Amino acid sequence: MHVDTLTLMIPGSFAAALASIFLFGAWIQTRTALSLLWWAVGSLAASLGVALLIAGLATRQPLGIAAGVGISTVAPALFWGGIRQFNRRPVPVFALLAGIVAWGAAGPLAQLFGHEPGTWSTLVSFSASCIYLPAGAWELTRARREQLNALWPMIGVLILHSLVYLGGSHDLITGELVLGNPPRLFSWFGAIHFESIIFAMASATLMILLNKERVERTYIEAARIDPLTGVANRRALIEGSTRLFSRLGDKTSALSVAMFDLDHFKAINDTLGHEVGDRVLQGFAATVRNMLRPTDLFGRYGGEEFLLVMPNVSIEAAWAIADRIRGQFALDFKFIDGRPLTATVSVGVAMATPGATLDQVIAAADTAMYLAKSGGRNRVARSETQASEGDGKIVRLA
Repeated sequence: MHVDTLTLMIPGSFAAALASIFLFGAWIQTRTALSLLWWAVGSLAASLGVALLIAGLATRQPLGIAAGVGISTVAPALFWGGIRQFNRRPVPVFALLAGIVAWGAAGPLAQLFGHEPGTWSTLVSFSASCIYLPAGAWELTRARREQLNALWPMIGVLILHSLVYLGGSHDLITGELVLGNPPRLFSWFGAIHFESIIFAMASATLMILLNKERVERTYIEAARIDPLTGVANRRALIEGSTRLFSRLGDKTSALSVAMFDLDHFKAINDTLGHEVGDRVLQGFAATVRNMLRPTDLFGRYGGEEFLLVMPNVSIEAAWAIADRIRGQFALDFKFIDGRPLTATVSVGVAMATPGATLDQVIAAADTAMYLAKSGGRNRVARSETQASEGDGKIVRLA
């Protein structure tokens, strides 16, 4: 069974044009999402390329056919560039233009070697989709840590589209497809015109969803981060601590917390100014972050107080970790801008015990922190209920 090539191509061109309009509209609403603009221009190129092919084939004008194939070759390169933009990575100009340059050279080279230039040019155009689209799919895997719901469907759409063009390349090479003749319905080239409609609409929708998900996640993350220090805020800290605490189950696994309070912080603000106070808070947060394990949870509990939650850490190890942080912070902030500062921190540590709630463990660490304050500051104290083993006991840490 044969179908008219032009009839097959018209819906694909129309779908790509609609996708371009949707993408332009989405980009206008979110001007920072340049990937949408790239994808819109790519969809426009795909639509225009197919439209020129239709006109060229209908009027038997080789120039129109060549222009259509050439513009169609640009589309997958723009899609790839859009994905690079989505990942906030630069788009190498030489790689972006490689496809169209290869297409431009294909015709003259074919004539030089006595081959049909139209077949070679079309093969290069198909090859562009077979290269740029999988490259875009691979590039998208870089964003997998963001856990975007539309990510893997988008990768699947890109791979499927490239496979269809790979099949079309096979038809060209084997002579199954003869340019100028209508393709068989159940051939790779026949499938291209049906699948291109799906690709145009699905890829546009998924690209819009990817950018929307990223914006939403950015807002969510911003609501969970303390803007001054860049660590978790109190809300995120409590939510994360609750999850860690719930995993204790029968309470056989150790979980310790450390409550930090910067010593004489009000005096630092009053004598040196709030800008210096902010720098001290930021510096303390940086000191702790440099000593964290991937499983630890650290954040600003409020004002100049910070909380560190350490799963699978005994009270002895928690004391040693807290004392190491205390000592490093005191060393780092003896001076600021050449002026004496001597900023220090007092710490209280406590460990979860069978039957205790998270609030009780945090309260115990807070009480221990006030013991450190009353004991002279710039020191670490344990909860009184867990201090029988001695505050000075040091254990070897892995």
